[in-house]
Amino acid sequence: MRQIALARDAQKFLQSVDRKHAGQLAGRILQLTADVRPHDSRHLSGANGHFYLTAGEYRVIYTFDEHTVSIRCVDRRNDGTVFRKFDNR
Repeated sequence: MRQIALARDAQKFLQSVDRKHAGQLAGRILQLTADVRPHDSRHLSGANGHFYLTAGEYRVIYTFDEHTVSIRCVDRRNDGTVFRKFDNR
């Protein structure tokens, strides 16, 4: 099983989300430790080795190697903010 590594921005965002959504996001992120390419994950075009998945109202951008899943960015999915936020890094 892989370990989870949260970027500081992702960690701050997860702490600011209400309890219901935080639980939903945590569940999806923890599932990545067993399956890094779930059926609904997509490759993030233009970002080598980055993938994203949807968790309710949110998107999670991540990378992985054989030991770690690195959560790079988490934000709302409805307005593309997560992609702009990720591009600005």
